[in-house]
Amino acid sequence: MPVTTDQTLTAHWDERTFQLTPDRGHANGNTPATITTQPETSSLRFTQISAGAGTAYAIASDGNTYAWGYNRYQQLGAGSTNEYETMPVRVKMPAGVHFIQIAAGWQHALALGDDHHVYSWGANIGGWPADTSPNIPFPKRIDSGLPAEVLQVNSNDQSSSSFALGSDNKIYAWGSNYFGQLGTNAGVGINMPVRQPTRITGGTLPTNIIQISTGNSFTMALGSDHQVYAWGNNDRGQVGSTEVGTAQPVPRRITGGDLPASITQIDAGISHALALGSDGKVYAWGRNTSGQLGKSTGMGMYDTNPLPTRVSGGNMPDTVTQISAGGESSLALGSDHKAYGWGYIAGTEPDYKQPTPTRISAGNTPDTIIQVDAGSSSGYVLSNDHRIFAWGSRQLGILGDGTPSSNTFRPELGPVKAFKIDITNTLFGDPTHTATSTYDPEHNQWKLNTPPHPVGTVPVTIKWSLAGCPEDDYTINPGFTYYDFALPQAGAIPLQRLGGGSLIGLSALASLTWTGYQLSRKRRAQPRHTPTATN
Repeated sequence: MPVTTDQTLTAHWDERTFQLTPDRGHANGNTPATITTQPETSSLRFTQISAGAGTAYAIASDGNTYAWGYNRYQQLGAGSTNEYETMPVRVKMPAGVHFIQIAAGWQHALALGDDHHVYSWGANIGGWPADTSPNIPFPKRIDSGLPAEVLQVNSNDQSSSSFALGSDNKIYAWGSNYFGQLGTNAGVGINMPVRQPTRITGGTLPTNIIQISTGNSFTMALGSDHQVYAWGNNDRGQVGSTEVGTAQPVPRRITGGDLPASITQIDAGISHALALGSDGKVYAWGRNTSGQLGKSTGMGMYDTNPLPTRVSGGNMPDTVTQISAGGESSLALGSDHKAYGWGYIAGTEPDYKQPTPTRISAGNTPDTIIQVDAGSSSGYVLSNDHRIFAWGSRQLGILGDGTPSSNTFRPELGPVKAFKIDITNTLFGDPTHTATSTYDPEHNQWKLNTPPHPVGTVPVTIKWSLAGCPEDDYTINPGFTYYDFALPQAGAIPLQRLGGGSLIGLSALASLTWTGYQLSRKRRAQPRHTPTATN
């Protein structure tokens, strides 16, 4: 969802510290040790969330963009080669550029920079006529075919197409046009992406466009006349035409049904569409297999609903301020700053289907919400203190809570957790004495065995990264003390069988013995005074 109001946030990081336990061990090494960190959470806050098909993106108050979830096509943009990430990693943005809007696609992402240029990464669906590499691992600027400045970008969690709204208020599109979703007959029925961004013309589009939104294979636009226009796939009536089953490559105005005279916002799901009227009411049309249109009729697999109908019922307030269409679900932000949902992700196990608008309130739900966003199988809300809460499918780490991927559904809201911390190496004194640690997610700590080192106290340097990006080394000084003992006499307890506590006890005993010996020598060295006889 594009940001439509000015927001001012101050970036602030809590100072992070690391602790090493224990802080001493034998010079032979191999002492089990644990590294912990505080704080477990960060004070960094978010300004915007965009959910895709197994991937989510968020713009943060520090000016960076973070991502988590599915990464097979490197759509996280962080350089990670993991199939998925369960906690936020930092997108490696171009130098000097901050993103002000982001749109999650199916296997790629789009972003609008503060330089008003478009950037994309992940699966290469086009935008660079000369670049045919399968994946773009980091955000790359798109210049060809676009105006000097862009105001808005859009894609969809099941879309292989991309769209940009230029400063000239015209729409530019590239990517797949199999169903005419790019607004042209060229390439319809051909599985070959359009690599050059091209301006959409023709049909009944007005002179100026103020918002764009794309679904799986159809596209909508909101004109300056506050009317809705649509084109592309219409197998479920999602372009608002009764000519169901026929692709519509030419933009047409949607009329009929309950649609009011003035629309203020639109959002496209996979195969259904939402519109917010100037009356504060929500209108929906298209596919309804999980009740995502907010009604219990027409929910069959092949049922079509081409005429917009008003969403009503349930406990949703009379006025809605924001809408979001997901895979088979819909979300709305009420005037009471609460989130309401219907369709797949609004339900609870084992029945996910919920055709009646219901307040999202299970689990850790914030009191005041400022944005809602629906993904393919998960939902997100942004609280007024700019934290993100998620619920839905646990697949591919899409909830961002650090738990492993699983084929289960979590109906309760939970916070997107602290950014992923990786300890890449731990140096004991110098780079020739290093230890590799293993992360224990259950206790949020790293376990290692100390390397061998000569006797003495050495600093411990922790090399680490936050959200996939290297941070300054953290040094504990004094860090770790190495000690040693002479081998025991025959018949004594073998030294290697003594635990850490026993070794410390022996060290204390040796220290006391040495101190007693020194005192004894001192007394013996003192001169003796012989009494002098007196007459």
